[in-house]
Amino acid sequence: MEPFNVYFPTRIVFGEGKLKETGDFVAPLAPSVCVVTGHASMRKTGFLDELLESLERAGVEVPLVIEGTPPNPTVEFIDDGVQRMKEFIPGGVEMVVGLGGGSSLDAAKALAFSAVNDGSIWEYITPTGAKRQPQRVPLPVVEIPSTSGTGSETSCNAVITNPAEEAKCALSGPYLFPRLAIVDPRLPAAMPRKLTAATGIDAWSHVFENFTQCMNDPFTDALNLEALRIVPRWLPEAVEKPSDMEARSHLTVASMMGGMVLGVSGAHVGHALEHPISALTNCPHGEGLAFVLKGVTAWIEKVLPERAAMVEATLPGDGTLSRRYRSLLRRIDCDVMPEDVGLEEAHFDKIAALAMKTMAGAVKRAPVTVDEKTLRDILDMSME
Repeated sequence: MEPFNVYFPTRIVFGEGKLKETGDFVAPLAPSVCVVTGHASMRKTGFLDELLESLERAGVEVPLVIEGTPPNPTVEFIDDGVQRMKEFIPGGVEMVVGLGGGSSLDAAKALAFSAVNDGSIWEYITPTGAKRQPQRVPLPVVEIPSTSGTGSETSCNAVITNPAEEAKCALSGPYLFPRLAIVDPRLPAAMPRKLTAATGIDAWSHVFENFTQCMNDPFTDALNLEALRIVPRWLPEAVEKPSDMEARSHLTVASMMGGMVLGVSGAHVGHALEHPISALTNCPHGEGLAFVLKGVTAWIEKVLPERAAMVEATLPGDGTLSRRYRSLLRRIDCDVMPEDVGLEEAHFDKIAALAMKTMAGAVKRAPVTVDEKTLRDILDMSME
């Protein structure tokens, strides 16, 4: 067996209604927090008020709430938010609480990092040239997901987009693991049908790509195989019956498992291709993945047949892995094509080139060596 290294410091608190108990868990950790969330959904559903009331009951001060996190958080959003936070540092904000989808959770991590480190967030992420090294450990973070897909509540990544460089890349490191994850399946139950489907595919992509990359270990294999069984079993149920708490609970667990494995050894070609797509079109990450994984599954059948067969066995239906994956997409009404995400076939060469340039780390984790032509071929296979 090859050596492996696993580090996972996040405490997970799971269960219906746990959002109401957030203050009890936060109070021993920090007397004051900044809350980061999206544009409106958490306020409209009442979950933001529920969080703020819980913190207030526990005696935790909230001097700042940053709302309006975009679907793909940008360098500008993070840099602007940090300027607001620094008015309360030191002394006013000692922890960051992220509430919402993966973008809000990633933004919370990035803001916690930038609040105590000089310069723009992109200086620590840039895929070209030397990265700036952090001077200080970020503020601690608590993550409360409202979707079951990104796994950001259990990962050490914060994905940020730089439109000027047509790049979408992750700030990563052990210092970015959340201190605490409050996972309440009532929150994902408020997602629209389309978002439920797309985030479910995101969760599936993490464990599929991690299971088929070039570095495997018994820890991630166990998590990957269990999550690979969970998603196709429960995602259609959640799409059809949004308030089904059993389905929602299983999917939140799969999402957490995906975050855990990403913190160990990451994803590969699917994410390498999707990040440039959403950097260019600002499409939802899960929808971009739904498209590119049609080609990736077909490619994996050729280059990694044994593991492809193991994944195939977790998907219902007949035929090959790629056929069963496409059947799942049709069942949840998520069979995405380029025009659905603002993409054209004329962009494929550029997407492949950007993947090699801005997502080199993910490309290196592919099960076999790939080049720009391989990536272009995978995009073409997604069209078949």
